[in-house]
Amino acid sequence: MVAARRRSAKRKWLFSTILVPVAFAVLALSVLGFGLFLQNHTADKPEPKPNPDPTIGKSISEKEKHPSNSASIAKVELAVQRAQFQIELAAAVQLQREVRFAQTELGNLRESTESDYVGKRIAGNKELLLRFRAFKQSLKNAPSISATSLSAIENAAQNAIGNHKQLDASLKEETKRLAQSMRFYEQHLSCLHKMRESAASLPQSEHTLDSAIQLYESSLAMHAEAVANDAARELKNTLDGERASAIGQQSKAAQLVEELETQLEQIRSGKPFTSETNDAVLPPQASRDDYERDLEKIRTHLIAFTTPGYVQPESADKLVFRSVKQPMSYSALRRIGALDVTNEGRATLLRVGGSKSATQRNDRPLGSFPRMNSIEQLRDDKNLKARVDEAQQLLRRYGPLMVEDGLLLP
Repeated sequence: MVAARRRSAKRKWLFSTILVPVAFAVLALSVLGFGLFLQNHTADKPEPKPNPDPTIGKSISEKEKHPSNSASIAKVELAVQRAQFQIELAAAVQLQREVRFAQTELGNLRESTESDYVGKRIAGNKELLLRFRAFKQSLKNAPSISATSLSAIENAAQNAIGNHKQLDASLKEETKRLAQSMRFYEQHLSCLHKMRESAASLPQSEHTLDSAIQLYESSLAMHAEAVANDAARELKNTLDGERASAIGQQSKAAQLVEELETQLEQIRSGKPFTSETNDAVLPPQASRDDYERDLEKIRTHLIAFTTPGYVQPESADKLVFRSVKQPMSYSALRRIGALDVTNEGRATLLRVGGSKSATQRNDRPLGSFPRMNSIEQLRDDKNLKARVDEAQQLLRRYGPLMVEDGLLLP
């Protein structure tokens, strides 16, 4: 139906804007051609030859023999050029009208599709929805139609402004641009008609096509944001892991320096450097697999040290109150000797982890770690001594890994 209306309109414009100028041009050419024929016929008749004048040169050009004939040919050529220019100009004007008509038709059909029942059918099919979305985005590159280009060329030709060859070149360039614009609109009209035909038998969506596109673009934006957040979270976890590993390595280095200083101090004080002393300073290294295997035991028996609290050990018999809740410091436990495998080390660990007196203000829960009532308990209660030894061995063996995982403060 739309194509029939376009063809009918095109035929009307064809008769009104092209055929009439063509008829006038043909009539003008016929008259000029007939005049040229008569002129040539007269020129071909033999003329009486005058007596040759010896003073006149024998070489005379044909143009000088027949000046009126050359002028007539030039006029005819100029008239033909002007007639051809007018025909091409009329065709360009008609093409411009067809482009505007196709542009309007495409705009109306697009707006109708975004809101009518066919558009709802397209909205219910993801493939067609994406095709229409791409089609709509491609319309952003639609060529513009100048309303003044052809008018300027026509006015310049009528007023004999500018070089004729320049005007002819400008007209051809404008006609080429209009032809390209016409192809753009015809291709997009054909594409939209095919989409509407493909959706004819599909079920309707509850959303209009325009609303469905907006919902789809919103979901794309949300998905992109979620992907970006996941990437940022993964990067943060990686950086946190690297930071924890670096802190652990730093803690190990600090512990090694502290251990060497302790050994040096023991040697200076004259204390013998025994295997027990070496074992107290250098705890056995543990693998990550061993740590993972004993992690449940660590969480059960070391609650008194891994639970965030306000107090931190300052010396073997003193806890200091801090402003922020944190797990107990592993390096502080080593510094005060709480991890030394000696009677003094066990007593210090029991005092730091199990003391609940008002002066100590230890706010961490004990879990399975024993409460300290007196140091003599280590001598009299073998079960209590075994529980303290087990906690000490876990701290000695897995302390650095616990620091890496945040269960203990460095």
